Amino acid sequence: MVNYSVIAGNENITTFEEMLEVANEITDGLFPITIIISLWIIIFLGLSAYRKIEAFTAASFITFIIASVFWGMNMLNPTAIAILVVMTVAGAYFQNKN
Repeated sequence: MVNYSVIAGNENITTFEEMLEVANEITDGLFPITIIISLWIIIFLGLSAYRKIEAFTAASFITFIIASVFWGMNMLNPTAIAILVVMTVAGAYFQNKN
């Protein structure tokens, strides 16, 4: 039988950053990428009243900003940042094509 602990340790969480670090530790590093993907979907659907390419570009840019914060906290792989940059640039490029 496997025992799982809800709390990663006997840690006293006093700041928002510590809370994010514990959440990241509990989820084995999947917390930031899950948040980024979820926020991208929510923002994209929230902006769906606009043209799809505009919603795509805006959602990519906003999640890039949020992902940069996670990357600054050493919680997110730079590959995710690069993917969001490519998505933002591609969205801006195709937005100008139409």
